Amino acid sequence: MRILDDASGSALKSITIYLTPAEAVELAGYCEQLADDPVQWHHSHLSEIEGDRVTREITVAVYVDENLDQFDERSRRLIESGE
Repeated sequence: MRILDDASGSALKSITIYLTPAEAVELAGYCEQLADDPVQWHHSHLSEIEGDRVTREITVAVYVDENLDQFDERSRRLIESGE
């Protein structure tokens, strides 16, 4: 498992995510899709939208050797070294 703070580019050790039941179901569906075919669907977004802008977002990615080239340089470094 790797956790990246997109805003700072820092690797994190732990996070807490609070979801409504509907959001948990939606996220579980995304995770199932990612696990079934991580090469095609290497990441997904669970977004909260207010008006015309995203106010909060969780990005979930599944990495395997076959899809590492689909990630940006910072993400690959985190995946490969944990930092």
